[in-house]
Amino acid sequence: MEKRISILGAGNIGLAIADGISKAKIAKGRIAITRKSEDFSDELRKVYDCVDNEQALRFGDILILAVQPKQVEELLSEMKGSIKEHHLLISVVSGVSITRIKELLGNDKVKVVRAMPNTSIRYGESMTCLAFNESAMEHRDLVERIFNSLGKFIILEESKFPQATVLCGSGPALMLKFARAYMQAGIQNGFNEHDALLIAGQLMRGVSRAILEGKVHPEVEIDKVTTPGGCTIDALIEMDHAGFSSALLRAVSAGVDKAKSLYS
Repeated sequence: MEKRISILGAGNIGLAIADGISKAKIAKGRIAITRKSEDFSDELRKVYDCVDNEQALRFGDILILAVQPKQVEELLSEMKGSIKEHHLLISVVSGVSITRIKELLGNDKVKVVRAMPNTSIRYGESMTCLAFNESAMEHRDLVERIFNSLGKFIILEESKFPQATVLCGSGPALMLKFARAYMQAGIQNGFNEHDALLIAGQLMRGVSRAILEGKVHPEVEIDKVTTPGGCTIDALIEMDHAGFSSALLRAVSAGVDKAKSLYS
């Protein structure tokens, strides 16, 4: 069953979600979007209903919170008393727990889903982690349809959201750090910047398809490329000597520790 959808916070993530939902034809009618500045371009007004928060609450069955973390307490306090039994709240705000959302709304019965997408959502390729409170589970199929339109998703316990924040939310930065280093290696070895970046990007696309579509374990693909006495094994051994894997593990652990300290 189609639902009316309001997105509170039409920034980069909010608009990417709106675009994915529109293309998947999930919403009933046009999507309503809000901005704190209420500064909407003519292009946005042609596609969406550009409204204020009060109008968005009256309009939407599904309310997607996509504001910045520093804005969420003010927004939820403003929404207090306006959340009805039919509303489903989906929050993509980092660091704000379901318990905290219910406290700020003064509503213990509100249906809440937490989502941790990443910036690849703008290309319909987000890796999103989802957590539901018990009352929101009745809307699981609809929520899955929404996030299927935006990439891939997994459902987990909310207690794992600090880890999800780094592995999913920060993940593009970590992957792009590798891509940038690979591009630099190309330049070091005589390729121009454009060609070196193309090589890095296409390699990442190719191996991601092997994992997601071919369902191949990375070690299996590595073994296919690594011939005895060849150049690949020497390159891999050098990466191991330099501590590539352990550096990545330490980086993720450091990020998770920071996320845990920030979570409310």
